[in-house]
Amino acid sequence: MSKIKSKLEDIKPSRLEKFSYIALRLGLGITYIWIGVLMTMNPSVWGGFFPEIIRDLSYSKQVVIAAGFLDFLIGLLLIINRFTPVAALASTIHMSGILIVYGLDSITVRDIGLLGASISVFLTSISKKFKKNNNET
Repeated sequence: MSKIKSKLEDIKPSRLEKFSYIALRLGLGITYIWIGVLMTMNPSVWGGFFPEIIRDLSYSKQVVIAAGFLDFLIGLLLIINRFTPVAALASTIHMSGILIVYGLDSITVRDIGLLGASISVFLTSISKKFKKNNNET
């Protein structure tokens, strides 16, 4: 046990911060990709989670599929670490919208965690951009 503790103490905090950012980005990205795939493969089931105004549209299935593609794209961008601030901001807006439209219930309460993760990835990614830009000047 003391060997493990010794090894953990040797890890620099900056490395732990980097790892935690990557883990958060990947976890959020995988979640979005998974949901995006499920939505595009079975839009009639996922359409039930959309507001009634969307479900009543004649093209509601296409709206669900488009939302699935958007979720997939957000997840992909988070995983490959490209346009990360944009993807994380889109995720933040998306999760906020869900919570505003539906409020808190036994399903949406989990979205609070996704919202927190999205905000964290967004703030960390823009912080990294500012640090990178300041180091270049």
